[in-house]
Amino acid sequence: MVEVSRPHELIQLCELLDQRFQTHITGTGNDDTARQRNYYSKALAAYYLTQATNASIEEAVAASIDGGDDHGIDSVFIDPTETIWLIQSKYIDSGKGEPALGDVNKFESGVRDLLNQQYSRFNQTLQHKIPALNTTFDTGIAKVKAVLVYTGNA
Repeated sequence: MVEVSRPHELIQLCELLDQRFQTHITGTGNDDTARQRNYYSKALAAYYLTQATNASIEEAVAASIDGGDDHGIDSVFIDPTETIWLIQSKYIDSGKGEPALGDVNKFESGVRDLLNQQYSRFNQTLQHKIPALNTTFDTGIAKVKAVLVYTGNA
């Protein structure tokens, strides 16, 4: 694996993510680099949820729907205020740049599909969340927050 020079802040963030999530999250991918990036992307989404919603580590990790047919949405979390959090997370190991436009477009399309309750387009992990999503949408007071979290500088 080629070591990429990373900003000090990103090194510190990775250390924090490891401390909090290493025993809870496993990265997926075809090689060590892909697994590491996937792990940090999932951990970054979970960390964001713990900070923005006061979700527990377990709740934040369980919010992950990352994988095939996630339509760019990596985590779905419903907080006690009837807010549905839709997170796309991108770990950029150089700490530079931004997510690719195609990834952001996929996320935007996935958010639209979820808001239109076109659940059949999503993976099995989201399917398990449908009852809670429908209950929240049916309250009449549901809010949706779509958040792009990434480790770049743009």
